[in-house]
Amino acid sequence: MELLVVIVVAAVVYALWKATHGSDQQRGPSGLLYGRADNVADGVPVDSDGGRAAIVECAQRTNQVLIESLKLAHDSKNLETRTSRLALARRRLRELRDMAQEYPFLTMDGFDDVEATIERVELDIAEQEDRERAGGYLDGANRIDAGKKMQPARRLQNARELMPLPAAFREAAIALRAIVRAKRKAGQDYEYELRALYLTCAQESFLFCESECPEIAAPSFNIAESMERDAWESLPMPYEELGYEVIALLKKTDAKWLVEQWGEPQTHRLPRDYHLGVWQSAIARFKVKHPDWLGGFT
Repeated sequence: MELLVVIVVAAVVYALWKATHGSDQQRGPSGLLYGRADNVADGVPVDSDGGRAAIVECAQRTNQVLIESLKLAHDSKNLETRTSRLALARRRLRELRDMAQEYPFLTMDGFDDVEATIERVELDIAEQEDRERAGGYLDGANRIDAGKKMQPARRLQNARELMPLPAAFREAAIALRAIVRAKRKAGQDYEYELRALYLTCAQESFLFCESECPEIAAPSFNIAESMERDAWESLPMPYEELGYEVIALLKKTDAKWLVEQWGEPQTHRLPRDYHLGVWQSAIARFKVKHPDWLGGFT
């Protein structure tokens, strides 16, 4: 994709402004612009020569950051870099639009062309995200298919390596059930594996009890994938407080084994509701990391 960068010109018609408005023309509030102390010289009114010069310099710096950010968003191969630089370019474009409205002695042009360029880069980034996600899914799907032919212990290890893919939790549960059955048949203790089975199913419920995350209008996997593994893997999942009825990955046989081992729980509750604060924090961090996410939020 060819990058068309149309510079938003901070071409300042300063002399013309002085001639038509006069030096005593009052303009807006003096002092800080956008709350940044380095934008306007301390103690210099906006309607003074020094104040106007400081605003011009600020506009030029903002424009330069916009150009550099947009170029990096286009040229970089790193998806995270492209996303963050494009978000910065959008913010700087908004700032320049605001400055053009507030300060009539600034003459700027090319806003619509730059906006169109941003939209093209944004589309390219979305396509890259789809390609990378599809590649990851394909590799994960192939490995999960291969894991189905493995012995339970190796199948379990393979599944854990592929988490948090939803299918990986299902594969891990299948492998753990096979180990539990084998140990029960042999008369061996299986509490460790049963506990691991319960934890795996509860973790899957925490991450994927809803396939879609309405806060970002996208699959819950987007949030799960963005979380540090330890953030969800270390969450306590107490059987007494969560039970088994609303954890979808648990089967009737699993529930029978759980009751035999630990008795009936006090209540039945979704793990996500139990750890709602953790999930909401993960969504908030995702929004900060992806401020221009195409899924729906602004």
